[in-house]
Amino acid sequence: MSKGVSEDMSKGVSEDMSKGVSEDMSKGVSKDMSKGVSEDMSKVVSEDMSKVANSTDKVVLRLKEANSTDKVVLRLKVANSTDKVVLRLKVANSTDKVVLRLKVANSTDKVVLRLKVANSTDKVVLRLKEANSTDKVVLRLKVANSTDKVVLRLKVANSTDKVVLRLKEANSTDKVVLRLKVANSTDKVVLRLKVANSTDKVVLRLKVANSTDKVVLRLKVANSTDTIVQHPPPSTNKVHLVL
Repeated sequence: MSKGVSEDMSKGVSEDMSKGVSEDMSKGVSKDMSKGVSEDMSKVVSEDMSKVANSTDKVVLRLKEANSTDKVVLRLKVANSTDKVVLRLKVANSTDKVVLRLKVANSTDKVVLRLKVANSTDKVVLRLKEANSTDKVVLRLKVANSTDKVVLRLKVANSTDKVVLRLKEANSTDKVVLRLKVANSTDKVVLRLKVANSTDKVVLRLKVANSTDKVVLRLKVANSTDTIVQHPPPSTNKVHLVL
């Protein structure tokens, strides 16, 4: 992305997320990705949403993308000064990585997704600490042809409080879809990323809930025949890793 996309929403969504779900995956996933994820974003889209819930709340999106150091940074500040959601994506050549960092609600509630997908030291680390029974966050990004757009839809706390961000983006086959729903027993976080070639895709599906909590990560990059399956650890939680 030779140009950045700036987004400033001076008003936002109030949210109180006091409880959380912790998830820690300390093991790394090794994967050789000879191809980087290319995104061509030639257009700059400025968007001003002046009326979104409380006057002090804001959402900020900052995107910077260019050659080898290409990165996409999405910073969302939702609700009071301590509540924020930060998504940081760096997608480029041999050191390509995707980092998603989400801090939601008060200082102890956060969701951190760190994905480094590259040569032999590649690893995937997921740390989730989440939220209230009625609270949910939905992020949907689509990056495609002439009508390319990135759509972020956040519905947090009250049924009437929502933030919708639509950005016009990039190339014909490249798209990124992030869907996060964080709530009570049916809580789930779904991240779906399809980037670069039509056969190259990264799909992350996370369902985080009470005793039946599970985390499912499905990564398909380049060849369709390369798969790695990690079975769940000896606990009530289920972890599936498919590459």
